[in-house]
Amino acid sequence: MLGTRLTLRGILVSTAVFYSALTLPAQAATVLHLSNSGTADNPLQDPAFLSSSTQFFVDNVSGQSAAGPTTLYFLSAGAAPVINSISLTAVSNGGVVGATTAVTFGAVTDTTLNFTSSSPDLYTLVGLNSGNNSINWSNLSSAFNAQFGSTPASFDVYSVLVNTGITGKDFLEVNGTFGQGTVIAPYIAPDLFTSWTNTGVVTGAVPEPSTWAMMILGFAGVGYLAYRRRKQPSFIAS
Repeated sequence: MLGTRLTLRGILVSTAVFYSALTLPAQAATVLHLSNSGTADNPLQDPAFLSSSTQFFVDNVSGQSAAGPTTLYFLSAGAAPVINSISLTAVSNGGVVGATTAVTFGAVTDTTLNFTSSSPDLYTLVGLNSGNNSINWSNLSSAFNAQFGSTPASFDVYSVLVNTGITGKDFLEVNGTFGQGTVIAPYIAPDLFTSWTNTGVVTGAVPEPSTWAMMILGFAGVGYLAYRRRKQPSFIAS
């Protein structure tokens, strides 16, 4: 009986620890970096593949101020993105985290532009004079062919205007719905932008942390029931 209790306790404790780890904020895996050069992130991250289809972060790694507004650009060969909420967390250049506040934003707008193999880079396509030119068809198609096996012939270009600038090392949290293959490129006027290295591409290939946790709890429960059944004595009627 003691061994059974210890086994059950071990299962429950291990599961609880694993569940807690999975439910911690996954910001590191879903951050799109901004700077005045667009190349502040690890150059081997090409681009940032986002497993979450419901959340991403925009981080000001340069520490420079930009008055705004912020524009989020989306390339999608499927459904338009949906934005539910956006918040800004203040972080000083020294790393001191301040308040998190909700920010207002406009409707998702179809720019009527199409991003194709004959298009210039994205920032030029949408009419920006500044911005990194690496968000181009060559880089996009190479990443899509490697990740998904093919590249759509054309992407619709959507934009969302966010009523905030950024200072220090603030970051934005964006929540909504973003279909697989959606490309995300933020820009904060007048001169904070991203490069292809830091552009987000939604893969949607990894289950959400809560899904993993429920699966693990289920497996633990099934394993324990099987263990109990093996320990129960068998009675054969005479």
